[in-house]
Amino acid sequence: MVINHMIAQLKANRHMRSREEVITFDEILSKLASRPQDEIRQYLPNLLMVFDDSSGHQEVMWSLLHYIEHFDLETELRALGEILPLMSNHASIWAARLVNRMLNSEQARKMLKEILPTLPATSQVSVRQVLNDIAKWDAEKRVQVEAVLGTNTSS
Repeated sequence: MVINHMIAQLKANRHMRSREEVITFDEILSKLASRPQDEIRQYLPNLLMVFDDSSGHQEVMWSLLHYIEHFDLETELRALGEILPLMSNHASIWAARLVNRMLNSEQARKMLKEILPTLPATSQVSVRQVLNDIAKWDAEKRVQVEAVLGTNTSS
């Protein structure tokens, strides 16, 4: 219950329109980060829902991204795959950033390729859409996207 309350506070302050909201967000994230990952792991999908493209302080939101990246890769990929369809409403840029950063790791690409077919259909569609968008935006990432999807996106 404590973790849910902390995540609710992060969501309430995620727009960071005032100095107080920025400080509160940062303090709560620090408290979460001090807790054992095993205690937080099950809440990772909820934590991903904290991202918001309209946040007033992107640099503080990057702290959340870095925190999430410290979880084991499979947990992060499954949580992102589960929640990605919902993130598109308010955090499509952050969702793309998370996926884009995963493409930098060969291990993450291999795991994403393995996990993708096991996700619910709506999640598969969302992940594929983000990957295809990344391939359109970034020619250098196109090969990495093709490796994950097993396709040739340039045609």
